[in-house]
Amino acid sequence: MDKIRKKFLAWQKDKDPERKNELLCDIWEFYHPRLQVYVSNFSENTVEVRDFVSEILLHVFESIHLYNGHHAFSTWIYTLARNRMIDQFRKKKIVCGSLEDVEPCDYCTPENLLIRKNEQGKVKDAVSRLSRGDRELIYLHFYEGLKYEEISGITGTPVGTIKYRMSESRKSLKKDLERSLFQ
Repeated sequence: MDKIRKKFLAWQKDKDPERKNELLCDIWEFYHPRLQVYVSNFSENTVEVRDFVSEILLHVFESIHLYNGHHAFSTWIYTLARNRMIDQFRKKKIVCGSLEDVEPCDYCTPENLLIRKNEQGKVKDAVSRLSRGDRELIYLHFYEGLKYEEISGITGTPVGTIKYRMSESRKSLKKDLERSLFQ
């Protein structure tokens, strides 16, 4: 059971305002950067992403009493975020973006850093060429470490479909990267 879910269950028992504040701080601290990356998959406008993530977290805080504790908190919060993004897409067409850069390691030489940065850019470009739905699956699985069942709970897509789409995305990325990295 994750730390936030435990804190939620403890707060739910006694409704202590101090526990609720601690819970909300933990949610902000843990999920704010993750939601920034998740939402940035769908918009290149950093101000819009920042505002939208704050809006999502505000909605989470206002709706915390609706979380039932039966499922992972991450499933609940990403479902809320996804539903808010769908609502946002309906209101206004958002330009799709790509994943944030991964920070390079400290022990790399300057030449290796340059090579790695170039490779990361090519991976980022390849991922950005996937469909919005496939980018979402890639992010949730590889960056958030969610299992297919959890992703299914968030997206409402059957597990078999997710497995197929992940397999096809991997093949597409492999082809794309082989062309760009080994030219």
